[in-house]
Amino acid sequence: MATKSRELAVVVSLLLVSVTVSLAQEFSCTSRKTCKQMRSCGEVVYRLRQCGDRERDGDNDGIPCEAICGKTHTEMKRRLDGGL
Repeated sequence: MATKSRELAVVVSLLLVSVTVSLAQEFSCTSRKTCKQMRSCGEVVYRLRQCGDRERDGDNDGIPCEAICGKTHTEMKRRLDGGL
């Protein structure tokens, strides 16, 4: 079970890195935003990874702004892949 969890964490981390790189030109870290002010899961992930905005992931599960990105890593991946 622990191995599967680690594998999932690695996959999610790699996904978030690739999304972050592709979104780097679209978003910025200039102003402070709440989850309600963000337009997409991509923006939320960018702000978490690039800006260090850890407040958007209150429960430290790797899923920021769960109302936007979903409550599971699978749902977050689907939303990121769909450009939501």
